[in-house]
Amino acid sequence: MKLKLIILTLLVALTATLASAQKVVTIEGTYRYQQPADESFNVARSKAIDRARIQALSQKFGTTVSSSSSTRVKDGKASFFQLGMNEVKGEWLGDVGEPVITSEIDPSTQLRIITARVKFKAREVLNEAAPVEAHILRNGTSLKNEDDEFFSGDQMYAYFKSPIDGYLVIYELGEGDNVTRLLPYDRSRRQAYPIEANKEYIFFSEKHLYGNESKSMVTELIMTASKASEWNRYCFIFSPNEFVRATDADGGSGSMKKLGLGQHGTVKLPRTLKSEDFQKWLSQSRSRDKKMSYTPIDIITTRKE
Repeated sequence: MKLKLIILTLLVALTATLASAQKVVTIEGTYRYQQPADESFNVARSKAIDRARIQALSQKFGTTVSSSSSTRVKDGKASFFQLGMNEVKGEWLGDVGEPVITSEIDPSTQLRIITARVKFKAREVLNEAAPVEAHILRNGTSLKNEDDEFFSGDQMYAYFKSPIDGYLVIYELGEGDNVTRLLPYDRSRRQAYPIEANKEYIFFSEKHLYGNESKSMVTELIMTASKASEWNRYCFIFSPNEFVRATDADGGSGSMKKLGLGQHGTVKLPRTLKSEDFQKWLSQSRSRDKKMSYTPIDIITTRKE
């Protein structure tokens, strides 16, 4: 009887510890970022917001400091660089309201200082999400084509691989107020795209079809820039559990060339939703599913003169 009581006490303590670790909290953070002279305001704004989130998470949950080395090959040239990395022991689940951005000019350097104030929901990292692989590819479908710098007219593909079966959605966030759902494709009735374990997927390519897909179902992406350079974030959201994607609306129709969705003619555009609604859905989904992973990849598209 005494042994059973000890075991029960330990189980209660363990349950309380896990419940505490999984608790969702609301935290706030501020970060001042100096915008380099050759960087656009929108890119600098995004970096300021991300760093404000990271700083707030590290202050709340702490960090594990590590470092890694990487070799990157671009335009036939190899460059070696040391990447310093702070592994934050907490994760961002979704914003509470829009980040507040202010800016000023530093009189000593004449560079812009961007201040980002963020408020968001977060929880301690439990390391239950699968270690997925997600990459953005430029003008080719092999991993050697991975890049984060595009020119208008370049074709974009996405690579994905998971060690476990599950479900995937891909969203695109731009500099406007709308978020575009890219996967599942617009003509698909799936809530999320089914992924087989250890299988390599190439999306947005008519040459790579899976299951009962046809070429007419696939959206191919040609990158465009309406100004000197534009920022986009591609969000890969994956879970081993089935989930319902965010409610979106008909994107209407438009020029494929102008909107980066192919090269000729007018087509039905991917479905969209407001950024605020996307953030709310993402926060609620990740709060419910601790195995859901969120992998954002940022790219810059430069307009050809």
